[in-house]
Amino acid sequence: MLDTSTLAPIRAATGLSLAACSQIGSGTRVPHPRHWEALIAIMKGEEAANSDLAWQ
Repeated sequence: MLDTSTLAPIRAATGLSLAACSQIGSGTRVPHPRHWEALIAIMKGEEAANSDLAWQ
């Protein structure tokens, strides 16, 4: 699961709503595969929102 203490990185990397980001972060929603690479980067501590991974 992703850290849901701050949803900003998830939202910046995916462009999804805060509600959707919260659900993804808590594990109750599975993100579309197009967001997986950016979310993996977030989990590794990388700045996905400021890289080429954002909005793919």
